[in-house]
Amino acid sequence: MKNLVVLLLLLANMAQGQTIRKRPENGVYLTAKDFEAGIVSHGFTSSDDEKLLDNKRGYIVIKQRDSTTRFYFDQLWGYRKEGVDWRLYNEEGYRVESTNKICLYSVPVCVACLTTQPLYFSVDAVSPLHPLSRKNLLDVYHSNKAFVEKIKHLPWTSSIMKKDKATHKFRFIGWL
Repeated sequence: MKNLVVLLLLLANMAQGQTIRKRPENGVYLTAKDFEAGIVSHGFTSSDDEKLLDNKRGYIVIKQRDSTTRFYFDQLWGYRKEGVDWRLYNEEGYRVESTNKICLYSVPVCVACLTTQPLYFSVDAVSPLHPLSRKNLLDVYHSNKAFVEKIKHLPWTSSIMKKDKATHKFRFIGWL
C-alpha cells in the first residue's frame, strides 16, 4: 500500500512538470498524417510581422520576420490560419468542419448569395472530397449495408442535413 501511494505521488509530480504544447495558430500541414497528429510545419502565432497569405491562386505564402516561404498546393495537405484548419484538394481550399466518423468541409461563400454554405465530405483525411448529398453518400459508403439502408429509407421529404438535437451533428453521422 505504501508503494502505491509513493507511485501515485511520483506520477502526480511528473504530470505537473509536463507542459501542454499548444498548436500554433498558423502554419502548414505537409501530409494528412501531420494534420491528424496536429503537427504544424512553419508554425507561428499571429503578429504584425508574421503572416500566412492564402489569397494567391495555387499557392500560399508564409511571411516571417526573416524569411518568405511559398508553398504550392500540391506540396501540402493543408494549412492552419488563425486557428482554423483548411484542406487543399484539387487546387481549392476547404475549411475543415469536423473529423469524427466522417470528415466534413465547407467552402465560405457570399452570405447574400446562398442560404447555406456548400458542404463536402470525405471518408478520412486522405480520401477524395465529394459534395454532401444522398447520392454521393450512397456511392461512397456502398459497402456499408446498414448505412445504405438507412439512407434509402429516409423519406425524400426529410433532409440529409437534419441535425440531431442531442449531439448537434447531422443525423446520418450517427448511422456510420
